[in-house]
Amino acid sequence: MKKTKKTLWVLAEAFTLTGDAFAHETIHKSLAPWAGVYPTREACMDALAGRVGERVGENYEGLDDADDDISADIAEVMDGFVQPDHGNDGYRRYNYSTDDREVVWRVYPTEVEA
Repeated sequence: MKKTKKTLWVLAEAFTLTGDAFAHETIHKSLAPWAGVYPTREACMDALAGRVGERVGENYEGLDDADDDISADIAEVMDGFVQPDHGNDGYRRYNYSTDDREVVWRVYPTEVEA
């Protein structure tokens, strides 16, 4: 049986709380890596939008009238993932850094034998 190659898309997230706005050192045991594999780029991007929405929402949790800030942050992150490839084979990375947290999202294709 002939093996074929199939392209799958990976979404990886690394989230950590930091001690303060300047040091950006990981608070003990707060590093939370996560990854998912998707059959298409579109499915991966949908999952990314969900993850970004969750993390950005957490950042503004408890603040009144933060809807515009949340929307702007989500749009900024997502815009970073729709830029042309510039020869990097679809790999994208975005760092979301605030006063008390660091999040890095990565989206990239990978080939597997089917």
